[in-house]
Amino acid sequence: MIFCSSHQSAEFRKGISARTGACSLALLVACIWAQSLGAFAQGPPDGKLPLSTSAPSSSPSSSTSAAAPPVSGSAGAPAPSSSAGATVPAAAPARAKGPPQPKEYLLPNGLRIILVEEHSLPVVSCLVWYRVGARNERPGSTGLAHMVEHLAFDEVGTFRKGELGATIVRNGGQFNGFTSDDFTAFFETLHPAKLDLALKIEAMRMRSARFTKAAVQAEIANLKKEFEEERSDAAATLASEVRCVSFLHHPYGSPTRGWLPDVEGLTAEDAKGFYDRFYVPNNATLVLVGDFNSANALASIKKHFGAFARSATPMPVIRAREPEQRAERRVMMRYPGKTELLQISYHAPSIAEQDSAPMAVLEKLLNASIAGRLKTKLMDTKVCSGANSQFELKHD
Repeated sequence: MIFCSSHQSAEFRKGISARTGACSLALLVACIWAQSLGAFAQGPPDGKLPLSTSAPSSSPSSSTSAAAPPVSGSAGAPAPSSSAGATVPAAAPARAKGPPQPKEYLLPNGLRIILVEEHSLPVVSCLVWYRVGARNERPGSTGLAHMVEHLAFDEVGTFRKGELGATIVRNGGQFNGFTSDDFTAFFETLHPAKLDLALKIEAMRMRSARFTKAAVQAEIANLKKEFEEERSDAAATLASEVRCVSFLHHPYGSPTRGWLPDVEGLTAEDAKGFYDRFYVPNNATLVLVGDFNSANALASIKKHFGAFARSATPMPVIRAREPEQRAERRVMMRYPGKTELLQISYHAPSIAEQDSAPMAVLEKLLNASIAGRLKTKLMDTKVCSGANSQFELKHD
């Protein structure tokens, strides 16, 4: 979906109006992960970890071939000392160091691993991406993916409610999680010496989260507060209405947080069933970025995740396709306030289409803070007080 929105001047009529040409949403944060996922779907014939490789060629940003980086300490090492009086050969000129190259592996249970060693700072980030989001919810259960993500921070493995986050912070780290239409992700950023702790936590989260009736009811109460906050946010309310009329058939028409009547009816059984179906190793990608040793990291990953069984149930396929839009659609919304808003949205390419990359560049040209088109054409000319555009890469 590409949005163009602005705070209108008095030249626009009062109230809030939005014109939509409908939208197409896709992955943003995990675009490389999503594009290359199919290349590793079947895994190596012998079920063993493959040697380190460059990113698959199906990803636009990957190279056709790349050698694995040298073992730490080997590049530029001094030549061995020779006998007395012998001339030591001059060292070969050092090659220019390029950006770190991702290395990819696959465990026999289907867990995909992407490692990116970057040693400039003593920090490492551990991320686990699950290929499930709001688009995978059944009718009447919208908001379930979002709720399961929240509950996956509560009672997990040996951690009681509140202990998981406290443990990470006590060890000097940061953490969070987020739900999209197409994926759910969790991460920790810590000192490299604490990497094993992050892997242990994510392994527990993958197969040992607990969902009780009391926890679900408490989470529903928290989510209802979010709905109340949105009602007082005119821009958020308008965006939700625009999205709804943009997709009349596809699951993208429902907000990621869900619809309040659906959320109020969710149960612990719903959460557990959703978790058991999608939080499995063959539906996940583990990404490590930072100051670590790949061989040691792989050993730790195998220790924590290797015993998990892959799911025997195939991941459900989303067959819904949005019909072609044949006419302009409009949303008119009035509320008691003086701020006037305009939002215009259009269908945009999915992540699999070649035009998605130019669209991402276009977004930057529109939003640039100094010479962006929206600033020079709308804000500098006093047409509106603020304007921005957003191109959302999505699966469909």
